[in-house]
Amino acid sequence: MDAIIGYIGKCIDDVVPRITVQTFPNQKPWVNGEVCTKLKARTDAYNSGDLEEYRKSRYALRRAISSAKRQYRDKVEYHYKGSNTRSMWAGLKTLTDYKKKISSAESVVPTCFKETIIVPKKTKILSLNDDRPVALTSTIMKCFERSTEDAIALTLHTALSHLDQRDTYVRCCLLTTVQHSTPSCPPSSSPSSETSGSTAPCVDWILNFLTGRPQAVRMGSTTSSTLTLNTGAPQGCVLSPLLYSLFTHDCVATHSSNTIIKFADDTTVIGLITGDDETAYREEVRALTSWCPGQQPPSQRQQN
Repeated sequence: MDAIIGYIGKCIDDVVPRITVQTFPNQKPWVNGEVCTKLKARTDAYNSGDLEEYRKSRYALRRAISSAKRQYRDKVEYHYKGSNTRSMWAGLKTLTDYKKKISSAESVVPTCFKETIIVPKKTKILSLNDDRPVALTSTIMKCFERSTEDAIALTLHTALSHLDQRDTYVRCCLLTTVQHSTPSCPPSSSPSSETSGSTAPCVDWILNFLTGRPQAVRMGSTTSSTLTLNTGAPQGCVLSPLLYSLFTHDCVATHSSNTIIKFADDTTVIGLITGDDETAYREEVRALTSWCPGQQPPSQRQQN
């Protein structure tokens, strides 16, 4: 076996060329060949004692460094603007230093992950629905997306299971929560580790993900200026149902014949009625009506 491994190693040495690359512990990732060439030229000019040549070489080096940093930034951000998942994860490891887990340790999400472009649903508008806004997000943010299929399936299963019995019917009350200019997860109301079962770094990471999100609107070839958002959540974000459930954790059904289903900013009260007795359902709706005003921010309660 050792003879076979040795022969394979000899064949590799004979065929594969070897190149020695010198690196330094503090070498920046944006350093390229042009920067190294300009750096050597500046060193040579300094050693020669020619002040004019040294001044020109310093200026050329600064321009080369600026260009290299810009190219490296564009290269990294490009990973998250396409649909190549392999390229996206390669860029993710470069930014976050996967082995050291810098992003999770510092609870910081790169801004390019949170960038959103709002566009019409269709480029050719034939009806009002075609003009509905759709959010274009980076590839990494799409990993946090989730549809409403789970909530719909649970609602239908609850209703249909009850309707299989005799002398029954179902009533539903649909509510939508509307909040203006309130943070999606401010520090004062962010889910604590006791409520959510999460550690403090995880909560801080979620808060950083939801705040400081650049957003712009694009119509055809025209793009608006970027606006930084600290309210709401990205369209289709899987965190929206979770955070809404934590925010409304004390909104629960008080009767066993009722079910409250919450998803994103929508709440559905399902009353399972038997024998035309709607007392429990109507009491549930009245209790929910009394509960809602207490969930408004103090500024909105004063306005109301």
